[in-house]
Amino acid sequence: MSAVLASLLASTALAAAVHLDVGSGDDIVRVTPLVLLQVDGRAVLHDDDNAVEGNSGFISPRARLGARLRWRFFEVQVVGEGSREKAGLLEAFGVVHVGDFAINAGLARSPLFIGGPDPLSLQPLNERGILERTLWPGRELGVGVHWLPTTVPVEAWLRVSNGVANAVLGNDNAGLAAEGRVDVVLTNSSDDDRDKNVDSDVDSDADSNVGRVFVGLRAGVSARVESTDNEAGMPGITPLGFTYWRAPPVSGPSSIVQAHVQGLLGPARLTLQGGFAHEGRAKDDDGNPATPKVTITAMQHAGASAEIAATVIGPRRDFLKAPTTASLTSPVIDLAVRGERLRLGLTPMNDTADPTVSAGGASAVSAAVTWWLHESLSVSAQIHALAYDVAPIDDPDRTSSLTALLRLTIVAL
Repeated sequence: MSAVLASLLASTALAAAVHLDVGSGDDIVRVTPLVLLQVDGRAVLHDDDNAVEGNSGFISPRARLGARLRWRFFEVQVVGEGSREKAGLLEAFGVVHVGDFAINAGLARSPLFIGGPDPLSLQPLNERGILERTLWPGRELGVGVHWLPTTVPVEAWLRVSNGVANAVLGNDNAGLAAEGRVDVVLTNSSDDDRDKNVDSDVDSDADSNVGRVFVGLRAGVSARVESTDNEAGMPGITPLGFTYWRAPPVSGPSSIVQAHVQGLLGPARLTLQGGFAHEGRAKDDDGNPATPKVTITAMQHAGASAEIAATVIGPRRDFLKAPTTASLTSPVIDLAVRGERLRLGLTPMNDTADPTVSAGGASAVSAAVTWWLHESLSVSAQIHALAYDVAPIDDPDRTSSLTALLRLTIVAL
């Protein structure tokens, strides 16, 4: 067993350390491999005779391979995903850095939620919650700009996209999606690195942090607008990917607003989020595609989440980076707990309820303990519990879910 573990550690160390540099001085072109492999051993603990949420056993939720190229002020990143039924492109975008601005184009993550741009695999709780699973748009083809001024504690994003998740071959209608986000970032960090999160102030030298109290606050709002045309509405999805509530088709204006506060004190991070979505609906009442559709009652969704994460053993770390090899001379263990509430398919105030729409929602609690064996290797024990407002259509006799898992993650970002 020790020989196998040593071999695995050696291979992950090689993946993390290897990069190719071409040129010299300011003309160096650096190519870095990007690797992410997760293997779960899952135990379905609720009574699920139909196995609609899957059976107990092994699963690989993410198997990704890609590369990042950096040259002066230019960056390109391409990542493929192999854990789907058909392997395909996950991300492909370029970034040009001009002063305080980073201009991006391609298939990239939406910045709408605070955790959207972050590397999920490095988080203490490395599955998105039910609020983000429903309201976060995911990866879309578009162009955007990220403003990170050095003179004021503000960070902002603006992006225009097709509004179609994981699609690179074109739009699904004539409309576009536009989204923006503004954060205020206050921290006692001496490092000028706010491009990701309030806790990006960690010095790679753990000894320099001894006796220092890290304090930070990030607060912001975001919004998104788009026009839909006979598309599927926002579904209810569990952290592990099961669709427990299906929305009827939507047509017309759609919008999402979100607010977040994230506080940092020492090794602990508290994140509070709230989100609201409005989806317009219309129907064809005469069968003639040349005539406009008739507007019917819209649909709304609302939810909130709270998460606390901390490094309970070992030096505090930036949750956007893996622990450094130096800090792993002693155990590094992260702990995270998240609670959420989400309502789906609500009728707007002063409107008549649509009898064809069955409102739903869920309450969810997730917890994880992660042990970092190496900067590219971690083992995580997680549990995800949900209570559904309405039984899933695939399993009408059940209104709860409980799944435990043990996850091995190999990552080099």
